[in-house]
Amino acid sequence: MALAALMVGAPLSAQHREAALAPEVSAPHFDIASPAPSVLARPYALRRAASAVALGMGNVGAVLTDADVLFYNPAMLTQARGMALSVQADHPDATNGAIASAQTLGGLGLGLGARVATWRGSAPDMAFVRPSPRDIVSSSVALTAGAARGVGPVRVGLSATYAREANENAQREHTTVDAAATLPFGPGNALNASVIVQHVGRAIAPLADDEAPWRTVFAFGGRNYPLATFWDLSAFTQVMLDADGTIRTAGGAELAWVPLEGVSLALRGGVRDGAPVERPYTAGVGVSLDNWSLDYALDPRRDGRVAHRVGVRIR
Repeated sequence: MALAALMVGAPLSAQHREAALAPEVSAPHFDIASPAPSVLARPYALRRAASAVALGMGNVGAVLTDADVLFYNPAMLTQARGMALSVQADHPDATNGAIASAQTLGGLGLGLGARVATWRGSAPDMAFVRPSPRDIVSSSVALTAGAARGVGPVRVGLSATYAREANENAQREHTTVDAAATLPFGPGNALNASVIVQHVGRAIAPLADDEAPWRTVFAFGGRNYPLATFWDLSAFTQVMLDADGTIRTAGGAELAWVPLEGVSLALRGGVRDGAPVERPYTAGVGVSLDNWSLDYALDPRRDGRVAHRVGVRIR
């Protein structure tokens, strides 16, 4: 019996070491399901918002024209310029941030970016867990490079992401690819329709090894429609189909007051569904002066917390 126990115990120990990065669930605040399995198959840094502008509008970022569109829709790199940086505090034991830069080279739009997240105990989007000082600290890092160009009337783009998650017990790595196509149309090509296939690759999470992390995003929207004198309206919507069949929708809008060229004040709002720990609405505000913009987004949680994201854009 002792020999049999040792023979069984060895692989179990290895399995436990391999699953050390899996979120640890204890003392839930409410009985709410975790995210869909295909969501958990993605690195935590890729499960968080990557833009204060997008988060303020339901985290719909596929039609943005700033550098951090790299993380949402690489095809829009043909329009993106400059640099974008944003950071978010989900709670005192969990923070994340993103930085991206975009430029043109010949007929190509190029982008480079990084996303970083750290947390103590369970990942904040897993369950309502109150972190304990005894919980281990984990980190998630994702590096992304992308390129896009116009092919006739269509913009096409590709990006590749290397991700690494680690804590004091284990680490895991993987690489995924995003592919996207965007068709601009309407007056002045102000409207865009996009199809993006994201996170094509293997799962990174030990508890989701049998799940595919990819998803397909269908997005539509337009920016800076002249609503009235000094007022512009932007609106976006998207439908996301995860590999496990989960369908989620989101949408948002921005109302901008533009009293002078290069000066604007923007109010943003968004709705979303399918998130077990997030409330279905977001809000934000942005101020722009010439090539500089400062943005803020409000991200309410179902446990009563409110996450805040602040970003800077330079064009």
